[in-house]
Amino acid sequence: MLVAVAALLAGCASGAARPTGYARGDALQSLVASAGATDARFEPVADRPWLQVDLALRYLAQDYPEQAPARERERFIADFLRQAETRGRAAMTESLERIEPQALADYAAHQGIAVDGDVRADVEQAYGARSRAALAAELARVSGLDDSGLNDYWTALTAAIQPSILTRGRLTRRLATAPAVPFIEGWIAYHNRHDYRGPVAPDFAKEETFVPGGLSADMRDVDAYHLLQRYAPVIVQEHAAHPDYPDDWDRFGSVALNGTTLATAQPAVDGAHPALYGFVQYKPIQGQLRRQLVYVLWYPQHPALSRFDPEAGPLDGWTLRVTLDADERPLVVESVSNCGCYYKVFPSEKLETLSAEQWPATLPGKAFHIEQHLSDRVDAVVPELVPGLADPERRLVAYFSAGHHQLVTLRSVAAREIDAATATPYVLHAYDELERLPFGTRRASLFAPDGLVRAAHRSECSLLTPSGLYHAGHPRQRETQMIYFDEADFDDPALLEHYLRLPPDAFGPHS
Repeated sequence: MLVAVAALLAGCASGAARPTGYARGDALQSLVASAGATDARFEPVADRPWLQVDLALRYLAQDYPEQAPARERERFIADFLRQAETRGRAAMTESLERIEPQALADYAAHQGIAVDGDVRADVEQAYGARSRAALAAELARVSGLDDSGLNDYWTALTAAIQPSILTRGRLTRRLATAPAVPFIEGWIAYHNRHDYRGPVAPDFAKEETFVPGGLSADMRDVDAYHLLQRYAPVIVQEHAAHPDYPDDWDRFGSVALNGTTLATAQPAVDGAHPALYGFVQYKPIQGQLRRQLVYVLWYPQHPALSRFDPEAGPLDGWTLRVTLDADERPLVVESVSNCGCYYKVFPSEKLETLSAEQWPATLPGKAFHIEQHLSDRVDAVVPELVPGLADPERRLVAYFSAGHHQLVTLRSVAAREIDAATATPYVLHAYDELERLPFGTRRASLFAPDGLVRAAHRSECSLLTPSGLYHAGHPRQRETQMIYFDEADFDDPALLEHYLRLPPDAFGPHS
């Protein structure tokens, strides 16, 4: 038994660390890597670390027009390089904030960089100039390639992109825990077949209502923040009548990082200052670029609700994503735990009506016309519709359970029925703040370089290692969440198109 447990614990981390070979020979990249200042959202190109690739670029790479005329392929490659270089500079800007000023000063002195007051700004400027020069040289190289050379270049470029944390080390973990693989896979299959997929009523005996209040200073720098503010949800939080854990654990709030070193840093959630963290992203859905409003909340702790509760551990939280239609009105809401578990879809009544017009009959075993059946993966959980979701006179209300901190359901409630006078206001923060929290003389991310919340390990991550999942159940950073036991990426642009039976042009131009 002890051997098996040891194997599980070892496998939990096997193959997860980002290889640092890409930084060899580049003093600044090496400094960033050694300081633990990298970001899991960005992966470097091994031989050109000034190029950084995020999920959006990984999906864009799938569209490379291999059979297109040479000049079209050249334009595609050049655009990809420009975007990757821009992301590389953005990632470096964030990384430099996470490095001690003295370490940057030492680097600048060694590299002969003149410092005029702000060492971070001077190092960033020098890096930017070097990165842009490298891009210009790379674009010149690409422009000189012939027909077959373009495809060879693209193959080599994409092969050099470092593996994402979403998949890195999966095989290693499975091999390290091979004897337990059939058991865990059987448990996952049973779990997927028997989980309840219907609606749940929010019958809370004791609850507290939170309404959108002010904005943090950084939120006003967020693109389209006015939409985040307009559609920010009302939160109804259940409180246990006689909890055997501190009541504060059921209070979501603002996040801080305490400690003197990253190795010992401890995250903290202040329930006395209720807060949601939001950002806007854009996704191509049905050929149309659409806005998605993302709201994230954090609790200080997931309490142990039974003698053995593998989900118990520090920090807990939830993500709500509202996808807007062509008229920037909510059309569908998705919800998922911050670890990637419990993914659910709540379509608007309008979207269901459009689906019913296209497909008069529901699929066997489905309650709604919008529901899809997939032969190669678990079907999406669609508990119920949200009537009136796009009505400007109504507000989206999210109900969260005590202890489990799970989304129970969503409702669209008339604004006049919400008693703001007795409700508690929360502050809407920019999600970026989580990735640059004050930490001594620098900034630090709530998330470690592998995308996991610092110091938030729980038993579940070790128990599910044989599945290949990386720290299952561990809360994590945006763009690193996988759903349904890693069957799909929460940030896949085609996620809604895969999991729902969307009617044509549901997200297309209309008024």
